Order: sequence, then C-alpha cells, then structure tokens
Amino acid sequence: SYPISSCEELLDMKKASSLQRTDTIDWSREEILSNIADRDSFNSYRSSAVKTPDRARDKLKGYAVLKLKIVRGRNLVAADVTGTSDPYVNIDIDDVHKAQTNNMNMDLNPVWDWEGTLEIKNPASMVNLRVLDWDLGSEDDLLGFLEFPVADLPFDEKVEGWFMLLPGDELTGTSPERWKRLARTCDETCGAIYLEMKLEVISGDPSDELYAWCLPEPEFYTYPSSGYDPSLLNMQLLVDNIMDLKSAATNQMMNPFLGFVRYLLGWHEVWLSSCVLAVMVFVSWDPRYQMSGWFGIGGLLLLALSDASRRHAIASHPNVVPLNDEGYQLIASKDSTDGMMTFISRVLQVMRGQVLDQDQLRQFAAFASHEGRPVCDYEGLKHQLKDASHEMKPFLKLKDEPLPEGCLVKYNGVRGEVLRCLNPEDDLEWRYTVQLEGASAEDELELEGEELELRMDVRWLAAPAVAVLIPDSVKVTLAGFQPMFEGMNVSIQKACKSMTDIICWESLQLSLGLTFGLFALSLVSIWFHQWAAMAFWTWLFVHNFSIFAHRGKKGTARSQMKKYAKKEWKLWPFYAEHLQNYEPPADEGLLGSLMSCTLPRKGFLQIFD
Repeated sequence: SYPISSCEELLDMKKASSLQRTDTIDWSREEILSNIADRDSFNSYRSSAVKTPDRARDKLKGYAVLKLKIVRGRNLVAADVTGTSDPYVNIDIDDVHKAQTNNMNMDLNPVWDWEGTLEIKNPASMVNLRVLDWDLGSEDDLLGFLEFPVADLPFDEKVEGWFMLLPGDELTGTSPERWKRLARTCDETCGAIYLEMKLEVISGDPSDELYAWCLPEPEFYTYPSSGYDPSLLNMQLLVDNIMDLKSAATNQMMNPFLGFVRYLLGWHEVWLSSCVLAVMVFVSWDPRYQMSGWFGIGGLLLLALSDASRRHAIASHPNVVPLNDEGYQLIASKDSTDGMMTFISRVLQVMRGQVLDQDQLRQFAAFASHEGRPVCDYEGLKHQLKDASHEMKPFLKLKDEPLPEGCLVKYNGVRGEVLRCLNPEDDLEWRYTVQLEGASAEDELELEGEELELRMDVRWLAAPAVAVLIPDSVKVTLAGFQPMFEGMNVSIQKACKSMTDIICWESLQLSLGLTFGLFALSLVSIWFHQWAAMAFWTWLFVHNFSIFAHRGKKGTARSQMKKYAKKEWKLWPFYAEHLQNYEPPADEGLLGSLMSCTLPRKGFLQIFD
C-alpha cells in the first residue's frame, strides 16, 4: 500500500518476502501412504465425526472390527455339468471387496475354515457374502448370497450358526433396498453356510458407536433389476436404462407439462384459462404477491385435475394414449395432423409395418379425423391401413408374420420377452404370450399386440465374436455408467409414480390435503409474504449453522442407536434356527479329501478329468 521509490527497493521487498515464505513453510515431503497406514484412532478424534464427517470417515480408523469365520457350507447349488460346484465365498462391506476364501473343488458341502478381521467404519454398513462357483475361462456363477447390517450385531458377543443363502435373482437394487423387502421367512433353496462372528469396539468404549452413526451414510452399488450379472458390461441393460430415462423424461414429464400449457393457451376451457390469466396479470402488476399467486395457481390446477375427463384431454399426447378407440378419439379431438401421424406410426409398429412415403402418410393422417372426430373406429383404421398396403403405389408395407419369439418388449413399463404368438394367422389381432422380468416361469401373460411396446435389441453385442472387438477400456468405461443409469432410472420412476398419484388423485386424502394446503399458503402469503421470505432465508442459513447441525446429527444418531438397540440378529429371516443342531456328515475319507483339496484354483483330480 506504500509507494515504491525505485526498482532496487522493489527487488529487496521480493527477496524479503521469499525468505519469509521459506522460513515459515515446512518443505519436508510427507509420505501419503504411510499416513494412511498410521491413521488416528477413532476414539481419540471421534468429535470430528460430528464436525467434519466426510474428513473423519476418510482420515480416521474404523470404530470397530468384525472378526469373521466362514466355517463350512451345506447343500449348495450344483452349477457345473458334473453335478457339483467349486464354491468360494466373496466378502464385501458396503459393496467394496474385502476378502475371499479359497475355492473348494467339486464339493457341495465345503469346509473353508476361513478367518479374517474386517474394519468397520459405520454402523450402517452392510456385510455381503456371495457364494460363487469358480469356472475356468468363463464368468463365475452365483450360487447364493446373504447380507446383514452391522448394527444388528451385539458388541463382544459371539454370533454363530447356520445362515441360509438367498437366490441370486434377488440380488437387485441396493443393499438397503434388498434388506427392506426381505421376506419374513426364507427357504433353504440355495443351501446354507455356517458363520462365527464377533463385533468388537477397538477402544472398548461402546459410546463410539454414537459418533460413528454421525458419519456419512455408506454408498452402495445398484445391481440391475434383472438380477446378478457377472459380466463386465451388459449393453442391453445399459440401453434399456437409457431408453427408460428418455421415456420418463419425455412421456411422463415434459409431454404432459407441455400438453397442460397448450390446453391453457388454447382456451379449451374459458373459465380455467381466464383464472390463470387473471392471476398472472395481478402478480405481474404487483410483484409482492408473486408467491401468493404461484401457490394459488398450483392449488387451482390441482383441483381442476380432479376431473378424469379433463386429465385425459390435457395429457392426450400421441406417444402415450392407448391404442384403442379411446386413444383414437383423444388424438382426433386435437385436430392435429402431426399428432395423428404419430399415433398412426405407433399403430403401424404394432402391425409390423414400414412407411415408404412420409408425404402420403401425412395425407392419410390428415383425413383420419374430421372436425375433431375420428372418421371410423380403431379396428376400421387398421383395416384401412392394411388396404393401403395393397394399393398400386402403397405408401406403407406390412409384414405377414407376428413378432418373433424372443423379441424384447415392455408392458406397462415392465420389461419382458415374447415367448410365442397365439394366433399368427390373424394379422390384425395378434396376441402374444409374454414373460416379464422378475416373474416366475409359470407367470406368463397373454397380451394383445397393442399393449406391447418394442424395445431396442442390442443383445448381439454380447456375442463372443463381437465382444472381443470391444477394447477393455471401453467396456470398463461403459460398465461404470450402468449403476448410475440404473439408480437414476429407479429414482425418476419413483418420482413420476408419486407425482402421478397426486395429479391423478389416486390418493384422495393426499391430493385433497395438498390442494387445500396450496390455497392456504396463497392466502397466508398475501399478508405475511415478507415474514415468510424472512423465515425461509433465516431457516436456510441457521439450519446449516454448526451448532444446530451438530445437534441434528447427534439426534439422528441416537434415534438409529435406539432402533438397533435390541441387536436382534436371531430374527434375521435367513437365520436357520432349525439347523443349529445339524451334524455335518462324517469325513468321506481319502477320496473325499482329494476331491475337495484346495490347490490354486483347481484340484488336480479335476484337471485330470
């Protein structure tokens, strides 16, 4: 801030500042890896779990250790053609690989006797044990799995017994989601394993658990909805998730919103458009009442949507209306050639048709309605499309055969696969037997072609001849997107389902309460809009103030400790209480020992086979 008289003075100042920095900064190199190995104990700095939970999670040791012993298994699934398996157990904590047992060759009742000590950082952690069959030259098969929350284990008490394995097709979604939907009882369909466990607090102070609950929740891997997939990359699943996201964003969110806007601006109902216009003009004239105006418009529109006929008129987008007489009438009422063209294109997709001339198709769509009404019924529309394919210069071409077996489809948003066509001779009323994902083999549905939506089929990319041409780096990159798209898809579908239930008044109590709540907020905001704004900004800043944030975290931690206070591990559905007196079969002698020998990867008897 002082004037400099000469260049020499400026150089002297730079030298002095340089020397000062050199004297105050410690330039000694710190060994990052050694610091990781010598992390501070949780008990000594547990208060940082409340103040800076992210840093405490990464820079402190775990608050406890789990001493785990995987003793043996029984009645495991035979995954090899020889009628046996080569089982081993993969141990994960929060879907992060921690350890693995040896594989036991050709043994459905293996004895692993594996022991290990696992670091536990968060009581909310989930321990996942997957029993897999080791295969040479191919992906390992999942024989079964089990998982449990660390919070259910008591401190310094030995937990042991037989635990039944769950089938691999239940390994979907995230670990907390699977735990919530776990059935009250389980059957021993995939065998069981005998475990010995003991959870110990490292410092010996049980109150460390309270602070450990303040750490950020663990992040879990999202397994595909189709079940466990050992392959590195499932392109079909990736494409399905991307297309579902596109469909949810357009058909369930953007198109209904734009349809609502067009409905209001088109003055289809004069009173509704007049009310919205009046409110918008009023809040534009006096911006102080903007908050009140938006609340009022929200309540008015939600109340207007309680009428089913109005909802259908607003949301009648050609991409989502049903392919029947009702859908045909809704699109015809719009008196739009583009909308009718989109609707007819969907009809042609069901009829397995291909458009040859877009201009003639547009003309056909223009004459498919007259003055807001369809010119025929839905069956008549399909007959006329079929007749158009037999003209001298047809603008479309129809295939004579129905959807082939194995064709990928969707029904009401659920993915499935066509098993067979029930009436291949009736080209206008094809009906199919469909197997939906997640349903048992016996639960086959008979559906009309109009009820099915075709999916993009990229299963050919999984062929060995094609997969070998894709670089591993590309596979790893694309595989990294799979859980992200799967999680986004699940979250958006849940949000759309909740919004649909409210807008369509599926839950009368919820929709009615929200409507009256919006009207009440609109009235209150007229007089208290300034106080409401002050209260909102005050809450936003005070809520994140350290004192209040710390109290909130500790309060949440205490509620979690109270929830798991009983340590009810014996109530786990897969705890096989009826097997606790089970006596393993006697040793089969030298041959049995040789057959289950644990050589690296494969036993020598199996190699000779």
